[in-house]
Amino acid sequence: MKPFSHGEYGSKIIVTTQSEKVASMVHDLPPYHLTTLSSDACWNLFKKVAFNNSNPIVPSELEEIGREIVEKCNGQPLAVKSLCSLLRHQSNSKDWESIRDSDIWELSQKNCNILHALWLSYQYLPSHLKQCFAYCSIFPKGFQFAKEDLIKLWMAEDLLHPQKSKRTEEVGEEFVHDLLSRSLFKKSIKLDKSVCLTMHDLVNDLATFIVGDLCLRSYCSSLNKASNNKIRYWSHLKGENDNCEKFEGLVEAKHLRTLLLTSTRHFTAKLELANLLPLLTCLRVLSLYNTSITELPDSIVDLKLLRYLNLSGTRIKKILNGVCTLYNLQTLLLRNCSELFLLPPETVNLTNLRHLDIECTSIKEMPKEMGTLKDLQTLSTFVLGKDNTVEELKNLQDLGGSLHILQLENVVKVEEVTAARLKDMKYLTELEFEWSLKSDGGSRNQNPQEVLAGLQPHTNIKVVKIKTWRGKKFPNWVGDHSFSGLEHIELLGCMNCDSLPPLGQLPFLKQLVICQFTEFLKIGDELYGGSAEDTPFRCLELLQISQMPKCKEWSLSGGHFKGSFPKLKEIVLKASPDLTAESAYLRLWKPLKLVDATK
Repeated sequence: MKPFSHGEYGSKIIVTTQSEKVASMVHDLPPYHLTTLSSDACWNLFKKVAFNNSNPIVPSELEEIGREIVEKCNGQPLAVKSLCSLLRHQSNSKDWESIRDSDIWELSQKNCNILHALWLSYQYLPSHLKQCFAYCSIFPKGFQFAKEDLIKLWMAEDLLHPQKSKRTEEVGEEFVHDLLSRSLFKKSIKLDKSVCLTMHDLVNDLATFIVGDLCLRSYCSSLNKASNNKIRYWSHLKGENDNCEKFEGLVEAKHLRTLLLTSTRHFTAKLELANLLPLLTCLRVLSLYNTSITELPDSIVDLKLLRYLNLSGTRIKKILNGVCTLYNLQTLLLRNCSELFLLPPETVNLTNLRHLDIECTSIKEMPKEMGTLKDLQTLSTFVLGKDNTVEELKNLQDLGGSLHILQLENVVKVEEVTAARLKDMKYLTELEFEWSLKSDGGSRNQNPQEVLAGLQPHTNIKVVKIKTWRGKKFPNWVGDHSFSGLEHIELLGCMNCDSLPPLGQLPFLKQLVICQFTEFLKIGDELYGGSAEDTPFRCLELLQISQMPKCKEWSLSGGHFKGSFPKLKEIVLKASPDLTAESAYLRLWKPLKLVDATK
């Protein structure tokens, strides 16, 4: 209640809840009880969702059946929506009649506290989707999970079956899309504006009901030792109010396949991980995300069936060689392990590894022969050292997502860069190139322009970041119009650069950040690119220019400027004392949100 007492005078707060107890605690006015939807409102909602049209024409043979189904929903909008999503996949009147006449409508609410319509939606799921949906009972109510994380968990539990023409991850994406289309998942926006998934509380109840004793969410459940032998999935995803006694029952759960622990401060204080792991030999999934562990016990080698290991956010300092004997391992997550400096050379023995995340670690160099891990689908970071080369990437053509290549000053021959074949990596969506600040300028004994030119990505790329590059002129691929899918570019710390690439001719560029060009003197016409008839930066929404102390002029010649930036929403300008928000050209952008750090 405390946050509610500090708002501006006149503010109004609406709290929605399914709990009478919550309503009685927070209300200042008598609570308003929502009524069910009217029959007409339910029918209108039904039509729009079932036929994916705001004003559909319903076939006469389906309308009568549809209205009868709507009546059975008793004015519950979630029930209507879930059934619509189901019927959208049924093609004829017989399918609709089957749902209308289902025995599930006769179930007593006393025996099953799940909406009949939701239960029907589950019953009509294909068997492979039933398993994947039920597994999501491991997440607590309101929990937000990333699509990619869920697919990795499904894969570890062998719930995804690869097809000849599709990667396993692509099959998982289809499953997620199907569950979204049936309203069993819904999209949610996190505080950092990233898109994730969640389940309605009633849908979560359905998944929990289906799994029964096979799943335990220990933060909200009391342990029944008699049922420990049945448990297959165990999660503790909220670190507050840790009760160490809850974890003692793990020793009885000998058939456990998934163990998810997050932010559990006292986990290792009362429970010796070394003694526990040999008892959990059926584990496929082990997550110790953000827990207090500092090292793995040698007994990790007993988890021969392990496919998913998440140590992200821990203070672990070393990956044991024993981890590299877990030959079934598909996913190894080490993000934000800031005290981890080395991967063991035996990492290359993990021939089934598909996802390796070492972003925001302190790793100094990749193990040799990383290119032998040909099943890798994601590799967050590749750190060049003196004993390995960027050429090792040439065998990892299936890499997707983001790839951050560090310490590019260690490139010895330009031929190594071109041999890496970044141009052929069609699944990558984000590439970041970074040279160390301590380097004296570009690669050893090589022209930095040639190195960056050899790093040209596939034209499918959406995000490009170039950091602390020491060249003077960007290669032709930076800003080339063939990169029509590029949406975000960051050029940071390019201190020797004296001109900008023609970024204005990228048709769908939405965000542009230019920072720390210390020797840069003038923003000229070359930035716009194309001819005077074109509209430069036609999709740009965010423009940030900062730390350019010698830049004194932004050229407006050629008539480019006035028609540029038609969709710009925000400018962050903290470049130099001579390039301020008071300059005449910025008055064209008065309606925009403007951040001027020079004032």
